[in-house]
Amino acid sequence: MKIAVSSTGDSLQSQIDPRFGRCKNFLVVDATDSSFTSVENKAQFEGHGAGISAAQLLINLGVKAVISGHVGPNAFQALSAANIKMYTDSGIVLETIKKFNEGKLMQLTQPQKAMYGRGSDGGGRGQGRRRS
Repeated sequence: MKIAVSSTGDSLQSQIDPRFGRCKNFLVVDATDSSFTSVENKAQFEGHGAGISAAQLLINLGVKAVISGHVGPNAFQALSAANIKMYTDSGIVLETIKKFNEGKLMQLTQPQKAMYGRGSDGGGRGQGRRRS
């Protein structure tokens, strides 16, 4: 089975990227033998719609499952429409592939809250040091 993992790098020792649409790379892995191809995610540079563009890339590559730290509502809808199963995890890609093969990953049954931009969710309170 061909699965795609959002990744911060281009090797199986890379970390899973918590962002689906704005991840650096997708590692497209054959789950049976762990052979893989690294595919740059060009959607990461889009102003908006990155999740949908990234989902379309993976649909075109023929993947059957996606593993990411986070899958937002637009990507979830696009992947679901293509009958691609989604799972969530964090850590090293190779370890996650092992967990996938053992059936130990949580399958997503609904979209997660949308993540905007590249950084945090803006949870600060704007109380920085004031200068006179």
